[in-house]
Amino acid sequence: MNGSIGSDNQSFNNTGGNNNVNKKEENEIKLSLGIDSKQLVDSSSFSSTSSCIFQSNVLYKNKSYVATLTETEFTLHTEQNTTNNKSKKIHLTISLEHICAVHDLTTFKKLKTCKQQTFGFLLFVFIPKDRKKIIYEFYPEKNILNLKWIYLLRCLVFELPIQTKLLDENEDKVNQLKDLIDPFGNNRKLLIFLNPFSGRKKGAKLFEKFIKPILDLAHLSYVVIKTEKQNHAYDYCLTSDTLGTEFTDVIGMGGDGIIYEIINGIANRSDWKNIFRKIRIGHIPGGTSNALASTSGSQIKQGEPADPEMAAFLISRGFHQPMDLMSCFQSNNKRYFSFLSVTFGAIADIDIGTENVRWMGSARNLYGALKVMMNKKYYKGRVKYLQEVTGLEKKNSWRHVKHNEKRYSAFQEHQNEDESSEERSLDCPLLRKYFSEELKRLAPNYLAESNKSTQSVKEDNYKLSEIEDNFLLFMGVNIPHISHDFMASPMAHLHDGYVDLVFVKENISRGNFLNLLVSAENGNYILDDAVDLTKVKAFYLSPIDTGSFVVVDGENVDYSDILVEVHSSICNLLTL
Repeated sequence: MNGSIGSDNQSFNNTGGNNNVNKKEENEIKLSLGIDSKQLVDSSSFSSTSSCIFQSNVLYKNKSYVATLTETEFTLHTEQNTTNNKSKKIHLTISLEHICAVHDLTTFKKLKTCKQQTFGFLLFVFIPKDRKKIIYEFYPEKNILNLKWIYLLRCLVFELPIQTKLLDENEDKVNQLKDLIDPFGNNRKLLIFLNPFSGRKKGAKLFEKFIKPILDLAHLSYVVIKTEKQNHAYDYCLTSDTLGTEFTDVIGMGGDGIIYEIINGIANRSDWKNIFRKIRIGHIPGGTSNALASTSGSQIKQGEPADPEMAAFLISRGFHQPMDLMSCFQSNNKRYFSFLSVTFGAIADIDIGTENVRWMGSARNLYGALKVMMNKKYYKGRVKYLQEVTGLEKKNSWRHVKHNEKRYSAFQEHQNEDESSEERSLDCPLLRKYFSEELKRLAPNYLAESNKSTQSVKEDNYKLSEIEDNFLLFMGVNIPHISHDFMASPMAHLHDGYVDLVFVKENISRGNFLNLLVSAENGNYILDDAVDLTKVKAFYLSPIDTGSFVVVDGENVDYSDILVEVHSSICNLLTL
């Protein structure tokens, strides 16, 4: 990583280098964003209908410009007189998608560089393509204009409703704007579990060098707990009374294992529904696979490892979506809550069979894949799965699967706490109805307790299928990625209410298997005839042959029968 933080007039770089923003850099920013400045429309006041939302004169680097705000861009331009008419010369274009924070320089004085100006606003910009971090300062002509700029920029950047009545220039409205601006972001406090042992054991250094500067410039409050042992985060999340009261966001920095601990700690609480409703979960990649970070938007380029700075950027912006979880039962009443996957066969062998070469970093997965390909082992197993009668199966038109991409803002409280939040349930009515014998054998205690539930299942909506065969690989996935370089199911979605069952049987050559692994980076491998993909609501896996592993979210569990049901929209995940 070579990111640096640059300012208009002075350096805020914690990593070294020259950070002064010059004209060449501004042009590079503009070109990298691919913005068509011709789409801008001139305006002299606030407008909620035209492409130009707000416009006024501002000082930037001691020069006067016309600043224009649209729904997607903030631009600076000057007007040039030509023979026939006036034309615009664009000097700076900033995409609102790249703004991490909007600060009032009246109160955020430690970053202010233009001492002669009494008011102004600051934009903290992160450009993922170059990992470039830049601080811009702008100074409007009047304080009321400064307040309007801050208010409107925050509304558009963080997708908050604009109250147009606050834009009148009377004293009451000015005071109301001040009251809105001053406490902005104070409703968020992050609890960060940092695993210093994950990946290549560089978590603490990565946090100080790349994560902390972004969180600090976003003016977020946070507490860091360095995990000292396995299940440290699990124990804290299971017992602490700070979740949902003192802390609004729980972040795991490490591999997917730290997220597994956080989710299972909360899900095993008696007040799990209230906690999941009040907090957001985020993942800063620090492990090998970092599947959740890749799915949530921290990959800058497909197939490459998820980027910690990108994760810090999206966490700072605070957008989140609901995420499904899976209940997984094994014998002796064991129950795990999975956000990622249940695997058996080749993928499980790659994951657990390479624990001894963690020092290889992301190359560990490639090493494991080559080892599995050369051995080409098959494992006999029995799978029983439950589909809806009108179930979704793999088709060549999978790219056209429509997803609910609605996201919510962490800066607008109670935005997604509608009636559906009360319907969240970790009950397993489908397992009780369609897998009663398996559930009775594996989890009799849960079955006895859950029989008191009133949650029912609609008749004739589901069909059971069963397969007994030799499997090269088997996956039940909840989210698209199982690793940064393996998109297990492009049809999976964070909150579609399904498990994507993906498996490959023994009738495949080594060459074809290699092609599958190569094309797994973007998910295209599922189009191969050797790959079966079905969206299910529940399934039962019974390994028959020995020698492989059963793996839940990267954790090696008992090599025995496992029973799974999906729960829709249980928790909230910070996403891009």
